[in-house]
Amino acid sequence: VVFALNGLVAFALNGLYGLYGIGMCLLTQWIKEIRSALKKECPEVELSAYVQGYRHGDSALWREQHQPFGDWLKAGLLDRINPTGYVYDMLMYRCWVKRQVDYCRKHNPNIPVVITIGVKSSHGAVLDLKELTDQIDIANELGCDGAYFFQWFGLEPFIDGLSKTRYAQPASK
Repeated sequence: VVFALNGLVAFALNGLYGLYGIGMCLLTQWIKEIRSALKKECPEVELSAYVQGYRHGDSALWREQHQPFGDWLKAGLLDRINPTGYVYDMLMYRCWVKRQVDYCRKHNPNIPVVITIGVKSSHGAVLDLKELTDQIDIANELGCDGAYFFQWFGLEPFIDGLSKTRYAQPASK
């Protein structure tokens, strides 16, 4: 069982009235409280967070978007992390995924990094089965521990094709 936090909560907290720093502190405190309550009541439940990723901000500096997830990883507040992977140019996707994996591993090498592939989103869409399996392959090659897919209605047309690939088999442990 995984209890996942969505980036929209963080965006709302940080975006209100320009309270970026305050929102980051409040969000981190909230995650600490959630983790404590989950581990007390349901120790088998894992806590994960879908995060917007580590990217260019308003300046030339790279930074976390809306969530201080590097701090969460360092503090051991998460059992896994799910950076967004909604990038549709394959060279840019490779660079993006590498940056996310490296950043997350730097902050906690023991936490699984599971990329979230935006099969169909407001940012774009995967064009065909080959592009989808290429994105999975790249994520694996770059050290991701798996992939999640957003959204079901975007993934559904690829299910028959995926069932004929190696990805239809259970993951090895």
